Amino acid sequence: MIASRLHCLKMSRFLLTVWPVRTHLNPFLSVAHALRQRGHEVAFYTGAAALDSVRKQGFLCFPFQAVDDVRVERAVRELADGSWRPGRWRELMLGTVPEQLRDLEQVWKSWQPDALVCDMAMWGPMLVLHEVKRVPVALLSHVATCLLPGAGNPLPGMQWLQDTLARPFAPMIDSVLRLASAGVPRAANKLRKSWDLPPLSGTVTEFTGKLPLYLIPGTPVLDGRRRDLPPSVHYVGPCLWDKDCDRPSPEWIGTVPKNLPRVIVAEGSIYPEKPLLLQMAARGLANLPLNVVLIAGEGRKLASLRLGPLAPNIRLESWTPLSDVLPIADVVVAGGDSETAMACLDRKVPMVFVPEILDQPEIAWLVSAAGAGIRIPSWKCSPGRLAAGVNKVLAEPQFRDNAARIRDDFREYSGADLAARLLESLVLNRHA
Repeated sequence: MIASRLHCLKMSRFLLTVWPVRTHLNPFLSVAHALRQRGHEVAFYTGAAALDSVRKQGFLCFPFQAVDDVRVERAVRELADGSWRPGRWRELMLGTVPEQLRDLEQVWKSWQPDALVCDMAMWGPMLVLHEVKRVPVALLSHVATCLLPGAGNPLPGMQWLQDTLARPFAPMIDSVLRLASAGVPRAANKLRKSWDLPPLSGTVTEFTGKLPLYLIPGTPVLDGRRRDLPPSVHYVGPCLWDKDCDRPSPEWIGTVPKNLPRVIVAEGSIYPEKPLLLQMAARGLANLPLNVVLIAGEGRKLASLRLGPLAPNIRLESWTPLSDVLPIADVVVAGGDSETAMACLDRKVPMVFVPEILDQPEIAWLVSAAGAGIRIPSWKCSPGRLAAGVNKVLAEPQFRDNAARIRDDFREYSGADLAARLLESLVLNRHA
């Protein structure tokens, strides 16, 4: 028995199943590197858009076969454009589960993993394989907060309601949301029944809290020190990765003048079709005593932005990894996804967030509540308000001080290495 446990510790196989979206993929690559450094085999199950990134890191990759890459790409684009609908969400999250399972059945025939590390939005492994294959499934969130509901937080992912008039109506909102999504657990249970599995006792989100391990790339301090979470939930700290370690920074990084505060305005990898953030920054920050770099979203063609003539203090650049630009940033202006927030905090850089989609409103609210930045709701934002927010963050040192305080909290966690050690324990417990 001891020899078996030592073998598991020395070498285990981990299959990482993740949607081909950079904000989802990057923390998985961070954890994959940590697992490999600890001597384990790592493989990915993902879509075409992520294959190059995964293979360049030297990981085995099982591409989508039954899952339609075009369908996935369209769904992600609609989500970024704000045209997402509940039916589309259900189609991607639940409607692709049979195809995921067909693909993964083929993976099992050639490469049997000891454990799965699953994207929280990829439901096939969680809903079925965890029980059918009797293999432990760990959830690795791409969001820096825990989305499990609890007594202290009935609306996880919506803490931003606390500073709105809607806060007293949280229980009512929860009831409405459950009613509106009631078809999802019914459909999930129908699918589970086809595999001779018992029905869920609640929502799919609640079910994820019953998995043996739920990893969050954040810290309790940033998430309100919640005490209503199951023991499977572990905060591990930032799991940051966005480029090859030997990939050089673009030359323009060294040409940004240091004579004035440097403002980085970054669209990121998921962004609306209309470049509203870049447009407002180009207008609001023009001719101010700042050196401003507008960084277009990943895949954007600069000619398509149509920002007009830029002021002398503003320059436009193609998408660049945050790890390249943060060393020169005095403040970052962005939508406010988890990856951007955690990367900025890790570098002690304060933020101005204009949230629009996905987890951005929640993360922007948390950063603002922690005093490490300012949140400007998109419907309130204007060039003038954006400029005022940037000037306020630059002029008041407490924003940078608070970012540094949160960075000090990060030191208690080792991020991807802690995640890898918890995953090792998961496999060891299986063989105990």
